[in-house]
Amino acid sequence: MNVNCSSWRCRDHAALFAGSGGFTLLEMLVVLVIMGIIVSVATLSIHSGENQAEIEANRFAVLVRLAQEQAILTTAEYAVQFEPGSYFFVRLVKGKWESIEDDEVLRRRSLPEEIELEIVLDGEKAAITPPVEDQTAFDQQIPRLYLLSSGEFSPFSVTFLNRFARIAMAVRGTMLEGVTVSEIETLS
Repeated sequence: MNVNCSSWRCRDHAALFAGSGGFTLLEMLVVLVIMGIIVSVATLSIHSGENQAEIEANRFAVLVRLAQEQAILTTAEYAVQFEPGSYFFVRLVKGKWESIEDDEVLRRRSLPEEIELEIVLDGEKAAITPPVEDQTAFDQQIPRLYLLSSGEFSPFSVTFLNRFARIAMAVRGTMLEGVTVSEIETLS
């Protein structure tokens, strides 16, 4: 099959495509980078629920260490209080525990819906109850992790359970080992 290419249209068409032998290396790299970004975003969104317990446990451990250091540096007594679905830091001011409102780092932390807490303070399992309006009853019923200005703290274990992914992370604190984070096996 012979094609006669003597017309001006045919020559212009051939000249137009003569230099294009495919994609340049730069174009290929740009496409690969875009595909990599799309895949990584998709992967993160798929697995974000699975490691939510790990994220929350690590955040809690870092905040406890920070509050412990602040207690030592400011010679003030700190504590972590737990409520259903959240925890927050308090400071002892004139014999009364006051919530820390002015610190962006030690602010109240709400937990994602799928995360449940199990708390053991001084070897005793602590029940997390909703807050009570009466301050004296509130002080008596609420579990607290004490962080003293002397550097001491009550031994504790706070387990972050992800109900949907069956993953649990434990944050443990002892005077000997400090504050540690570890994954634990779940039965379900």
